[in-house]
Amino acid sequence: MFLRVYCDEMQLSRLFSIIKEVLRTSISVRADFNRLPEYYLLRHRHHGGRCPRDGALLQHEKLGGRTCYYCPQHQRLADSGPEDEI
Repeated sequence: MFLRVYCDEMQLSRLFSIIKEVLRTSISVRADFNRLPEYYLLRHRHHGGRCPRDGALLQHEKLGGRTCYYCPQHQRLADSGPEDEI
């Protein structure tokens, strides 16, 4: 599965900042999932897990041989054009 997502500079900058914050937090708790903030999706990735933002049931799929969990309300595939390969 290939997916192209296009971001502008502001979106890339925000994403980069959030990734750094998540990494710093994860390192500070020595990657102990139980010590991560309750609002991190990682703590809810299990069968029957709920979105920490709105309580919606998380969906899961296999991507690249790995299981990924996501909230269908907050992580939707954007229309990014006909070049996408899914």
